[in-house]
Parts: sequence; C-alpha cells; structure tokens
Amino acid sequence: MKKQFFTGLVLCSSLTLVGCSINIGGNSDDEKSSNNDQKSESTSKQSNNDTNNDQSSNNDDNNESGIKNESNITEQQSIAMAMLEPNLESKIVTGDELLSGKYTQTFGAGKKQEQDIDTLELSESPQLNKMKNKPEGMKFYGLNASKGSYATIVGVNKKEVVYIMTQSVINDYNDIKDSETTKILNISDLYSKYKDNRKVANVANKIEFGDSMPSNDDED
Repeated sequence: MKKQFFTGLVLCSSLTLVGCSINIGGNSDDEKSSNNDQKSESTSKQSNNDTNNDQSSNNDDNNESGIKNESNITEQQSIAMAMLEPNLESKIVTGDELLSGKYTQTFGAGKKQEQDIDTLELSESPQLNKMKNKPEGMKFYGLNASKGSYATIVGVNKKEVVYIMTQSVINDYNDIKDSETTKILNISDLYSKYKDNRKVANVANKIEFGDSMPSNDDED
C-alpha cells in the first residue's frame, strides 16, 4: 500500500513538472513572437522613413527654382538660368562656378588664372542703354567677372538674355547681334528647361546690382 501511494505521488509530481514545463515553453514562444512583431514593425517604419527621405531628396530637385510663373521672372532669375546653359561654359562665368566661388580666366596668350568670386555684380550701363536698334525694353549691364581678356556685357528684357563679349565700343545692336561673340537666349526656352531646377534660386541669390557704370558724359 505504501509502495502504491509512493508511486502515485511520483506520477503526480511528474505530471506537475511537465505541466510547468509546457507552460514556461509557451511563454517563451509568445515572447519570441512579440519580439519578431516588434522587429517587423521597426523594419517597416525604417523602410517608410527611407522612402520618405528618397521622396524628399527628389523633391529638392523640383519646384525649387523660385519662379512662380513665367510672367514674373526677374532679371536675376533670367540671367541665372542663362548661366546654367552648357554651351556658354567657355564664354561666361557659369552658375556652378558662381556657387563654388571660383572660376578660371584665360588671357590672350592662353595663360589661365583661377579667380575668386563671391557675387556676380551687375552695373547698369547708361552708354550701352543708348544703343541703337537694341531690343525693346532691354537693359544692359557690365559684369564684374569675365572668362577672357574682354568685357562681358549682359542684356535682359522680358523675352531674351543677351551676352556680349567685346573689346570695342558698341553703338548699334545690329552690328553685333549676329556676331560669334554675342549669344542670344530665349527666356521662354530657358524657363521650360530650368523652371524646376533649384540651382536657379541659388544662383539668382548671388547676383546683385551694383553702381552704374560711368557714361561718356561723366567727368571720370
């Protein structure tokens, strides 16, 4: 009888331990499942953040030109867009060079020298603004930086940006408009090409108006 009671006690104890073991094991699986859910949620959040960052990065290249519409383009914005044109790189200080603060000037003998530039300064020219046959409403400005051993002049109105590289006095627009040293750019074309380019605003912010150039009537 004692032997049967002892055997029954051992069996009950074994069953109790097994039950505890199963219970403990169940809690462990729940914890693993919870951890996996947390990791999955964290990975999902990180993926969403990465996607949002990529979208933000892409948006930086769009709608950042500072131009609300084509009819309200400022002179600085028109010139800034022209400065981004690749075919003018060898002729004028480019937008990228202005933003970098350095450009290379080439002199007559082919000597090259690196120059510093903080802002592109526009100095209105009363003499050039008297030019015969100039486009309607166009203002001409001398620039404080040139890529070569010549003066760089920019003219701008609502329709065009005109760059003139010259070493001579200009009295008639017809004399230079078809010259190789004159580059004429249509603002509507520039707008279509650069309206979503954030560099336009950055370059335009570094274009400033300076004192007017002296005219032939000035004593100096």
